[in-house]
Order: sequence, then C-alpha cells, then structure tokens
Amino acid sequence: MRRLCSLILALLLHAPTTAQHDHPIESQRAGRTEPKATEPSFAQPSDFDFGVLPVRARAEAEVLIFWNAGTRVVKPIVIEAPPYVEVTSSTTTADERTGVRTKLAFTLKPSQPGALQGSIHVCLDDRRVEVAIAATAVPQNQLQSPVLVANSPFDAWSTVDSRALGPWREVVAEAQLAVDYVLRPDGHGDLLPIDRLKRCEVLLVDADATRQLSQGDRDRVSGFVCGGGRLVVPASAFQIGSVARANVLIEPFGLVMDDREPWAVPGGFVFDGESIAQHPWTEGVHRLRAHRASPTRAVHGQRAVVLAGTTTTDGEMLAFLTVVRTPRGGEVVVLGESMWWSWPSQSPCNARMLRTLLTRNTVVELR
Repeated sequence: MRRLCSLILALLLHAPTTAQHDHPIESQRAGRTEPKATEPSFAQPSDFDFGVLPVRARAEAEVLIFWNAGTRVVKPIVIEAPPYVEVTSSTTTADERTGVRTKLAFTLKPSQPGALQGSIHVCLDDRRVEVAIAATAVPQNQLQSPVLVANSPFDAWSTVDSRALGPWREVVAEAQLAVDYVLRPDGHGDLLPIDRLKRCEVLLVDADATRQLSQGDRDRVSGFVCGGGRLVVPASAFQIGSVARANVLIEPFGLVMDDREPWAVPGGFVFDGESIAQHPWTEGVHRLRAHRASPTRAVHGQRAVVLAGTTTTDGEMLAFLTVVRTPRGGEVVVLGESMWWSWPSQSPCNARMLRTLLTRNTVVELR
C-alpha cells in the first residue's frame, strides 16, 4: 500500500483537478470515532481509467470502499462485475476510526479490441457503491515495447481522483506501449512470476514494489537484466525506505542510490543546460524537473551513462538519471524520483524522457 505522502504529493501536483476532492479519510473522519450512517458510502478511487491496454493484457488494480454504515459489524458483501473484470480478492474489515470498509482487488482482462466501459457494483445490506471502469483495448501488433509495471499505479492510495493519472496514460498512448500492471495487495506469493517477465522487454519496479519482492523475485529480475531486458527503478528519499530497497536491486549492477535529497528546493529542481547529457536518449529533452530527488553513483568500477545530473563544488557527480548496460545488452535505468507516474505532469520533457526510458528501440551507447 502506498504511503500517505504519495497521496499528498499527488494532490499537490494536480491541484487544479483535485482541489474539489479532499482526502476522504481526512475530510470526513478526522477526529471522529463513531461512524455515521447518514453519510454516503464511497469508493477510493471512484473510477478507473486504464487508458490504452493491449488485448489479453492483465491490468491489476485495487479499490477501497468506505461504507459509513453506522456499524462496525462485518457483514457479507455482494459483488457484480463485467465479464472482462476478474475480482481476485475482497476483504471487509472494521476499525474504530473508519468503521466498516472493503478492500477489493481485481484484474482487467480485455479479450478483444475496442472500448471497455462498465462498472463494478458492490453491495452491503441496502448500500450500493459503483466503481466505474474504462479502457481502450488495442491489438498487440499495433503497439511497441511490452512493459510490465510493478506496482500498478491503479490502487487505492495512488490518488483520490483518477484524473491525476492522466499524464501517465498520455505517456502510454503516445509511446504506444503495451503495458501490463501487476499488484500484490495482500502480500502473498511472488510479485513477478516468470510467466509475466517472459512477456515484457521493459520492467519498471517502483518503490512500493521493492518492499514486496521475494528472494525469488529478485533472482528473476537479475536474470531478466542479464538476459538482455531493461530494468527501470524509480526511487528517492522522499518515499521513506525506498532507497535501501532499490539498492538491493541495483547494487549488483554497480549502482548505488544515496538516501538524501541534495536537490530539495521549493517548486522542484530543474536540470537543464549542461546538467543534461548530449545523448540519443535525451534528444529533444531540454529541462527535467524533479521533486525532492535522490542521486545515484556508480560503484565497483562500473561504467555508467549519466543522462541528467549535477557536479558539486568538490567535483562529485550527482546523477539524477543514470544507466548501465550488461555484457548481453541488458540495461538498468535508475531515476531518482519515486513518484514516477506523476513525474510526467511536472514538465513536457519529463514525459518525453519517460517515454524514451520505457521504449525499447535503442541501446545505450557507453562513452
């Protein structure tokens, strides 16, 4: 589950579209211990727009339903879902602060091209909550790089308002990416089974996912990179604990992220001019904006390509975006920004850069 800091940042970054949607827990429950039946039930988020998905994709997601039923008695729920939605788990609990709530995990599985428009309906006694679902399924051969994203940004804590994920959906559509999303809400089993990795060329493992990786997952990620795949790891000190977990994945490839924020300035730090390398990957990228980012450095004699970074007065290179390549053509890309799905909203060049990182049609030229 994503930390509250992630949700707060998303709201700040998307104030024009989310100002009317206060955080439900804070605005409706702060300082109250008794749930009130007079309040309506609601889902967080209330709708999911997955954007472009390849046919036969598996897009995993999670929603929280706050029943406000005036009771803390856990009762059975009734779920109705469209045929292209598989409900994988549901857990209803009660606590002193929020009363009864249900966590629902589901997978969107488009089987043919076209627009998907429908809803999941969940009922508790006489209360009914609707969760809207939308996506556009496109034939696999009309898309480019197969990408696997872990963890899925379509979960209950990424944002209250799904419009905040609009910039990410635009990245996927403009780059014509064939994206699968994996989420392990209950923390059971492997997050990255071999059958999911075999279907992708680019694997994005975010700060949340690094917390859930088993040793088997880490071994498979290493094999994926050594076999020629591209691993993208976004993390930063802003999301507490993510740097140490990211280092478990990237240090075997000669990279280490520092758990600090040398570029923490109001409004975000801007990399431009000489702080962006002249490289095929940065073509058309003139300004990259970062929110409380963390630097990465090469270790164990590794040669790394620094695509964006700064140099201290002592001559130390602080890399915000860096890449290493393995002998068999695998790549490890480290981005010092944990909120990868909202990062494109900070700058058009951020969006362009992320499209490049997730499109596997070029190799890194080490120089």
